[in-house]
Amino acid sequence: MGFKDRVGGGGLDAMPGFMIRMPGMPHRTQLASWDKDTRLRVFPMPLGDGGWQPMRNSVENDDFGDAVAVEPCCRKLGVHEQFTVITRIPDHDGEPPITKFCKSMVSTAENSPHDLPREWCEWTKGARGRAPKIAKVQNCIFFQCAMLTINGEECINRQTGRPAPKFPALFMGSVSLLMTFSRLGNTLVESYNGPRPSSVIAQGEEGRKQLDRIYKDMFQLGDWCSPEGGRVMRVFQVPATQEMKPHYGIEMQEEMPLGPIEHRVREVWKPWDQLLRYHTVEEQIGYLCRAFPIEAVDFTLGRSEYEGVLPTHVRGSWQRLQQQMVGAWSPGLPNAAQHQMGGQPPMRMPGVGQSRQMPQQPQQPTPPISMSPQPQHPQQTTPPARTSAWGDGSGDAFDDQPQPSGPAGPVVPQTPAAFSGQTNTPAASTESGAVDPSELANTLNMLRQAQEQNSQQGS
Repeated sequence: MGFKDRVGGGGLDAMPGFMIRMPGMPHRTQLASWDKDTRLRVFPMPLGDGGWQPMRNSVENDDFGDAVAVEPCCRKLGVHEQFTVITRIPDHDGEPPITKFCKSMVSTAENSPHDLPREWCEWTKGARGRAPKIAKVQNCIFFQCAMLTINGEECINRQTGRPAPKFPALFMGSVSLLMTFSRLGNTLVESYNGPRPSSVIAQGEEGRKQLDRIYKDMFQLGDWCSPEGGRVMRVFQVPATQEMKPHYGIEMQEEMPLGPIEHRVREVWKPWDQLLRYHTVEEQIGYLCRAFPIEAVDFTLGRSEYEGVLPTHVRGSWQRLQQQMVGAWSPGLPNAAQHQMGGQPPMRMPGVGQSRQMPQQPQQPTPPISMSPQPQHPQQTTPPARTSAWGDGSGDAFDDQPQPSGPAGPVVPQTPAAFSGQTNTPAASTESGAVDPSELANTLNMLRQAQEQNSQQGS
């Protein structure tokens, strides 16, 4: 069972190291299952004047409205601990530290593997059922929505047996889902010969409704979010073909008007820069130093614009390690030490392959929706019928969804401040099995002296 399947039935926000949603937001982050269907109803973006934003800004490629967002993300990145974050830093020029780290490690492992310890090269390789510990940062797609089917199971009220969509939800899709959405959303219907958006002269909500109807008929994706005619989005696995690898597909199903829950959508919809969580340069470097040996961080960032931001004990650690391991390790040749140390097993690189458990940080309680600062727009609504797809219209909580099972795994605290000053300096404790770099030189000297004594005795 893969990562997405283990967490598909429950929220991700309580999982160690998953830091996509801003703490305190009422939304629950969901991923699509790889093996089972996922169904959601995307929410449009509400406007302050009581209206809604159209699903597109224009007919130009990828010019969608703010009902969808795209951000570069790293997923399950790390050796000692694993974390998932958005890597983009608002108002920051240049590549973020995590992006530069991943690109440098993957590129070196592919093009110059003998420049790295073999174990480091293995981090970039996945296997069946196991993702690589380092991969290049890729874009992910985000929707604010209601979940109708999670991990193949329909969301229903267990007491009444009626549909009970779960919202507010923050849906996160991989790059293959992003590519499918973009392709369907930008491909024109060949047979369409109706009006063009430029023909709309009405203003306000009437103009928006006309635009959404035109966009629905013009593009293959159809109506994916409008309040009146937005359809349920089914996300599923498309098997591999000779031309394409397996990927996520999209099918737009039945219409699901927001109707009686429009006021609830206005309450829970948040601007993306408030809902999504961004991480500073210092925070990103802190995450890397906890998740990887500090020597790997220095190797990738030590001669970059981030050299001055690296903690003192991290800066220069790659060079120090090379000096300390002379005669005991050669880049790309893991058995060199065994031949040079009288048949003794080679010294393990400090921190490589070691996993240290960190204390779990307390999770911040999710505030009730009524505490959110979103402006309210009171309006009279008709109570939903008993047969409504929205159930009683209140939006069921996610608490009755099954939680991820199995071992908790390495812990990365949810709060960035918890990372401050807690970089991954390998400890000398035999309990963790890690090796202190400062002790390596002494250890090697002792081993060499013992080897020389054995040689003298033999002669």
